[in-house]
Amino acid sequence: MTERFAGAGRWVAVLAIVLLVAGGFGAVAVAAGGPPTRPLSAQFVEAPGLFIGNDVDVLGINVGQVTGIHPGPGYVTVDMRIRKSIKLPAAVTAILMAPEVVSDRFVELGPAYTGGPTLGAGAVIPANRTGIPASVDQVYYQLDQLARQLGPEGANKNGAVSALVHQLAVNLGPNGADFHDAVVKFSQGLDALSANSPALAGTLTNLGELTQALATHSSDYQAFASDLAAVSQILVQDRQDISATLASLQTLFANLTSFINADGAALGSSITNLRAFAAALSSQQAALAQAYDLAPLSLQNLDNAINKTAPGGPAVVGRDDPVASTPGLFNQVCGSAALRFLVLLASGTQTNPLTHATSTDTLCGIGNALVALSPPPGAPSGPNLTLTALVP
Repeated sequence: MTERFAGAGRWVAVLAIVLLVAGGFGAVAVAAGGPPTRPLSAQFVEAPGLFIGNDVDVLGINVGQVTGIHPGPGYVTVDMRIRKSIKLPAAVTAILMAPEVVSDRFVELGPAYTGGPTLGAGAVIPANRTGIPASVDQVYYQLDQLARQLGPEGANKNGAVSALVHQLAVNLGPNGADFHDAVVKFSQGLDALSANSPALAGTLTNLGELTQALATHSSDYQAFASDLAAVSQILVQDRQDISATLASLQTLFANLTSFINADGAALGSSITNLRAFAAALSSQQAALAQAYDLAPLSLQNLDNAINKTAPGGPAVVGRDDPVASTPGLFNQVCGSAALRFLVLLASGTQTNPLTHATSTDTLCGIGNALVALSPPPGAPSGPNLTLTALVP
């Protein structure tokens, strides 16, 4: 029986060697006939469960295989070959993945290339851009350490953890529904924030710019605060005067209220009249503007018309320059001055004929005197004042 099992074992070993050799030749044939590849290396802190021939993936798609594993002094160098057509970003990372506890591990490269510089052939991904998953033993070890630290030999040595759990149960027991609602609403709030992430990002950006602006002008705010403190100190020192002023203002407002209540009708009439006056001024703006322009000149002419050095005291100086048509007017209206004087004598005024003269006679006498004056050189001819021109 022993010899039979020994012979069977030898046949199994030989068959296994044949299969391995055939698989190797098959792999070489596939590699030789497959798409062109390029080399790539990555440095891992350790590489447990990784073997030559394991897959290399990008976004879950196989792009190559592990071709070598070389232990080093501080890291493990993993050589790979990936399809030459696959582009990788210059800052690509390599993660040792283990989708199941007992399945083979593989190398995941990421992120996928979307633009920018690419990783060249033969490049080495440094250890600071590689990662490995925690093994099951490590997880069990960490859980065991946590249990020991929280157990009777650790934090619960005097029953502190048990008391904490009991107190949490007492406090949260009656409020289980409220706690559940709070968690649900918190998740809804996170969903709302996620849906409005661009707006939230914009708000945070604007808040950052505002904070930067405030920091830039911090000296101005400090100076303003110092000035405000100085003003506050001055107000404190003069609080009695300020109180007296406020009391006076209160009295003034009270008196003003009483005055308005007592004379409201009169104030309304005054305001109405003032509005009418303002409307009249508005309608006569052009005339008022002309009056304002001519008033200074008129007052100046009036001042020049007063002779302040006259013998009998200040007197108004007048000047009458006849025009060329003046003699014709007075000859038409008054006739001959000598003949009119004879008419006055014949009317029976033996003493003084001038005392019985009418206003027309007086005006005609003054006009005849003016006619005797010679017009100044360059005097205008004046309007046509004859009776023919005046009477249509």
